[in-house]
Amino acid sequence: MSPSFSKLFVATSLVAASFAGAAPLDQLEERSTKNHTTVKPKVIMDNDWGTAGFIPYLMALDAGWDVLGLVSDTANSWALQCGLHALATLEIGNLSCIPVHKGADYPLLNTPELFQTWEMVHGKLAWEGSFAPENLTYEALGNDPTSGDPTRVSKAALYEGYPNTTFASKDAAWFMIQQVRKYPGQVSIYSAGALTNIALAIRMDPDFAKNAKELVIMGGYIDDNLLQVTGSVMQADWSSDVSFTVDSNSDGY
Repeated sequence: MSPSFSKLFVATSLVAASFAGAAPLDQLEERSTKNHTTVKPKVIMDNDWGTAGFIPYLMALDAGWDVLGLVSDTANSWALQCGLHALATLEIGNLSCIPVHKGADYPLLNTPELFQTWEMVHGKLAWEGSFAPENLTYEALGNDPTSGDPTRVSKAALYEGYPNTTFASKDAAWFMIQQVRKYPGQVSIYSAGALTNIALAIRMDPDFAKNAKELVIMGGYIDDNLLQVTGSVMQADWSSDVSFTVDSNSDGY
């Protein structure tokens, strides 16, 4: 898929979603007033965002939810690259009013070197995410950066274009702490990537979990032997979750 075609696809999808149901921001409050009798749910979305990662927040906006912000984490790629994807897709959809807060570069304890050593003992995973061996040639062909320097950016992988907007000033953990303190018992946190930012927020503020309304996660099933047993890379990919594998220490929080 060429960069120009991918950017057109993202832009068209955002516009189409707007016409199909995800109303422009100036209509969201009116729609929410008509369709909902309760206060708009407040949400924060934590994800390892990619080019096609805009669907969750479009669905949230269409439902009349108050999206307080997006935060990025390291899982499929480094938190910086994932955050740039979020900024870029919001910009295309004229939704830059939603702030993006960059998450932690590294998991609590894990590193690419430790991850790859683990694979030598337990078997190679079909999808290694941000901890796949560094491959600059692969990145130049339009893929997100892996291993190496976490501040490295692959502009070729930003099919939606490099964003003109910038990250919000507070990092992800502090932003989430601030929001649950401001709206105690009201903020739902949806985490579809690694739980590093969540764990850091809990470490920094003992009342963080108590102040949040709920935490909804996507990470789950991990089976590191499926590739060896079935021989199917696709089955092994479907049946394992790199978000939990990259930062398994944060999952205990």
